Amino acid sequence: MQQNDQGSVYRPLPVSAGLRPFVRRFMVADCEDELDVRVRPVPTGYCYLGWIMDGRVSADIDGVRTEFGDRVAHISGQIHCQDIEVRYQGRLMHVLVEMTATGLFALLGQPAGSYSGKTVDLGEEALNWVLGGAQADRFVRPDLQSTLRRIEDYLSARTEAPFFVPTYITQATEMIEADPDGMMAGEVAAQLGVSARHLSRGFKKYIGVPPNYFRRIMQIQRAIALVTTGDESTLTQICLDCGFYDQAHFIHAFNRFFLTSPKAFFDSPDPTLLSFLSKQDLGGGRP
Repeated sequence: MQQNDQGSVYRPLPVSAGLRPFVRRFMVADCEDELDVRVRPVPTGYCYLGWIMDGRVSADIDGVRTEFGDRVAHISGQIHCQDIEVRYQGRLMHVLVEMTATGLFALLGQPAGSYSGKTVDLGEEALNWVLGGAQADRFVRPDLQSTLRRIEDYLSARTEAPFFVPTYITQATEMIEADPDGMMAGEVAAQLGVSARHLSRGFKKYIGVPPNYFRRIMQIQRAIALVTTGDESTLTQICLDCGFYDQAHFIHAFNRFFLTSPKAFFDSPDPTLLSFLSKQDLGGGRP
């Protein structure tokens, strides 16, 4: 397929119930036809573990370009005030594992803060988790379903001995995700019995962004979801419902995070971006 029914290059797929504390969903591109698409990624609040199995991907991050050919395993970290454009070319097959906020560290022991604003090639070893060894034929397009099974089996094995994430980080993340327009980070820290500075340091290490930045991403995503699903409320009312002081406050935050105005975003919505910003709960079950 070239694009899904909504026009996005990527489609969401569920993960098994045992993975859901660590992985939110798969985002999968499986394009049989040649494509050439440019996307300006925006903050989602989550890191991604990915495998490019066919096609070519390049990323311009603050003016610095990185090229990724086919058969590359990578980690893409949180977007934190970076200007990014990604170009997808060829018969793209790309599996992205959208981690939970703490999932990257819990499953792989990788501090999300080390990947903030970066996409890092993980090398042959990580690629061979999926290919099944260095002898895999690089000229044969892999089968998507077997690739998904191998990724899920590998990650499921990691759940047997996860790395420890401090309880206050897990609790703070859950509190913010559940009610992003509720308490500010300092209030969350006080309720959990840690200092605001300690919470901020922990978030930067384990989540990849400061807690109030993470909170703001969740607020903006909630507002986008209300607008794009046809909520009949006015934009002003949606902004208030999502914890913004007024519409001007929302516009300022939107411009900062997405590097464009809400009007420009909603007048010409990018279906691929919207598929990543969706809060769709896919439930359990193997794809």
